[in-house]
This record gives sequence, structure tokens and C-alpha cells, in this order.
Amino acid sequence: MRACHLLVTVVTSLTLAASRYPAHAGGFLNATQSATAAAVANAGVTALAEDAATIFYNPAGLTRLDRPQLLSASGISFAGQSFNNGAATDAVGVRVGGGSSTNPQPFVQPALFAAYPVDDRLHLGLGVFVHFGQSTKYSDDWIGRYQVQQVALKTIDIRPAAAYRVRDWLSVGAGIDITYAHFQRTNAIDFGGLCVAQLGGGACGALGLTPTGADGRLFASVEDWTVGYDVGILLEPSSELRLGINYRSGVHNNFSGPAQFTVPAAATPLTAGGAFQNTTVKAALPFPAVVSAGAAYQFTAQFTALVDLS
Repeated sequence: MRACHLLVTVVTSLTLAASRYPAHAGGFLNATQSATAAAVANAGVTALAEDAATIFYNPAGLTRLDRPQLLSASGISFAGQSFNNGAATDAVGVRVGGGSSTNPQPFVQPALFAAYPVDDRLHLGLGVFVHFGQSTKYSDDWIGRYQVQQVALKTIDIRPAAAYRVRDWLSVGAGIDITYAHFQRTNAIDFGGLCVAQLGGGACGALGLTPTGADGRLFASVEDWTVGYDVGILLEPSSELRLGINYRSGVHNNFSGPAQFTVPAAATPLTAGGAFQNTTVKAALPFPAVVSAGAAYQFTAQFTALVDLS
């Protein structure tokens, strides 16, 4: 039985609003699932197979564990963010006021792994972990509130896995990924600006609806379950050298869930035609496939070289 580990990671992220800058899913990838992996900066983890966290990195590595193991880890990501206000305006060109400070949220990434050797060749395992995710929240008066106030992507992956030692030097492993994904997004709505655009400044002023002065909210919460798979190979050509290759399939999420509007009382005339009513939203989000290859070479009892590429 292994003791529980506390894993703290530091993640630096940059939120980009302009569409010309691409966003890559790797920026939301939690690739450090144990203290052992953190200690070597994830180098060689596809081949190391030193504890039950190999269920995440390469399930074929389960064959190297000669006794049952239970491993718990909890990572905490602290996102570093910066924002520079240029000239934010609303839909009718009115300058938007408000704060420009950011409020990155610590993101907890728990993991639990269990491994059990059935015999010398067959090994079973189960992992429950957070693979992708990040959370960001801004204050209600943030200057970018009409774009986003809060956004959070959270996933939980349940992976039953099995490994089999085909030869003394060759092991194969596979797992099924049962993934729950939950996405939340909140942004403000400038009902004052919308009113002026539709009814004119005089009518809206009488209603007390002024641009950037009558904010509502849109809150969307969507979720989905998907199933993928994971396969790996571990080669041990000598007692000093281990080579690992692992493939995690991509999955395509079809999210659905409620979208709820908060409308100021003075803005109810804008909802008469059926706009801004609570509804159901759908969205698609693909998670990418991940291919990893790693090597570990033990020169001496005190020195091992590690390399990993994903």
C-alpha cells in the first residue's frame, strides 16, 4: 500500500479574446497525475511504471507492479492571467466602464488509482482522475463582462484497465475511458444598450434603461458523457532499458443543458416577443487524441535518464 501524495502544480495560462489567435486543447490538459510524475516533470512516465498512476500514462506498465497498490493524488493549478484594457464599448458604441483586474481560480485536480495483480501475467487497474479542465471567474463589474464573467470546464474520467505480459520483454495494456464533462459559462447582457438600439434613447431613458447601466445575465450549464479508449505497449529489451508507447483516443462531446436569463424588471418590454426566455442549448466540443512515447534507461542504481514526448 502506498501513502497518499499531495501534488501541487503551477499552470500559466493566457486568455485570448481575438479570434486570430488559436486555442489549443493542450492548454487545458492535466498531464501530471501523481507525485512521482511531478518529481521528474513527466519525463519518462510512459515507460517508468513505478506506481499505480501508470494506469493514466500507459496501462501496459501495470505488469511491473508485483503487489496491490492504492494511490491518491490531488493537484492544484494556479492560473496566471493578465488583461490589458484597450477601448471596450457596448453594442451602441458607449464606452464600457468597470474593473480590469483578473481573478484566477485555483483548480483542484484529484486522482485515485488502484492496481491489482491477478497473477504473474494478468494485471487489473482502475483510475478516476481529471484529464482536462480549467476555471476562470471575473467580478460582476469587470470591463469585459459582456464577453465573459465566468467560464469553467471540468471533466472526470473513469478508466478500468488491464495489462498482460505477453513475453518477458513485452507487455500490452488497454483501458476504457468513461468521461463526464461539464461546461459552464456566464456573461452579462447590456439591456440598456439593446433598448437604445431597438427603441431609441428617449423611450429607454424613460424606462430607466441606459447603456451599460442595466445589466442582466446569461448562465449556461451543459454536460455530456462520452466513451473512449486507451492502449499501450511496454518494451523491456534489457533490465536497464524500458520503452513505452501509449495512445488515448479523441472523443467528441455533444453538450446539452439549460440556458437561463436574468432580466432587469425595467427591461421586460424587450422580452415581449419571446426573446431572453430560459431555454435549452446544445454545443459540440471535441477532445483531442493524445499519443505519448517515453524511455527510461538506468545507468546506475543512482542515475536514470528519462525522456517523454506527447
